[in-house]
Amino acid sequence: MNLGGPYFNPLSLSNSLNTELDIELLDEGIYNIVNRYGFRGICLDLDRDIFHNKRNQVLIPAALKSLKDGYKSIGEDFFICIASYFPDLRDDDKSLPYLAELEGYYDLVCTKFYNRDNDHNGHWIDELGEFITENNHKQKENFLYYTMDFLANGKRGYPKIPHDKLVMGLPATQDASPKGYVKDPSALLNALERLKQSGTPIRGLAAHSINWEVGEDKDGQPYSYEFMNRYKGIITPI
Repeated sequence: MNLGGPYFNPLSLSNSLNTELDIELLDEGIYNIVNRYGFRGICLDLDRDIFHNKRNQVLIPAALKSLKDGYKSIGEDFFICIASYFPDLRDDDKSLPYLAELEGYYDLVCTKFYNRDNDHNGHWIDELGEFITENNHKQKENFLYYTMDFLANGKRGYPKIPHDKLVMGLPATQDASPKGYVKDPSALLNALERLKQSGTPIRGLAAHSINWEVGEDKDGQPYSYEFMNRYKGIITPI
């Protein structure tokens, strides 16, 4: 289940500033939903000012840790994923407090490569003598490889995230988000193989989003599960 968007505000849970009460209310609310619909995990996919709110940075991780501990006490799993745009994972940026608070609790970190308005999000690569961005299709393989390598090894201002917890979040189709879309599947597959050869194979992929898989383009042509058909051979169950 996804907990996110730019407008989610857990501060409205109670009429007081009682953090413990709000943690309890958020814990109970998520618990009721996941049990009603059969979910067994949550993806923390917050955006914009929600990430910056200091109280949210305490309240939300505390509620998720309480949930995970509760499920563990009865011998059940509750998975926690943190989804973040890759620039927001750099030093002193939005996602770091959540990574720190959920250390030892999160199961996956999904690095999102889509829906960013800044065309300058990228990296200078000394080996290439070039600054490459997520929209550089000629250098797509290198961009994906180096970004995940930086995260897996804690380079270039990124925190070190265990490679077996790293997930690459990509647009399912060209129309889902032209920014970050992989035109040539071999670029992604080659990047994954290079990560494997360097000793830091990542956990897998995530699509933005399943709705696009079953949709149609503006001309009525079906997307025909493009993402799944391209990459189904590398799916790794949690």
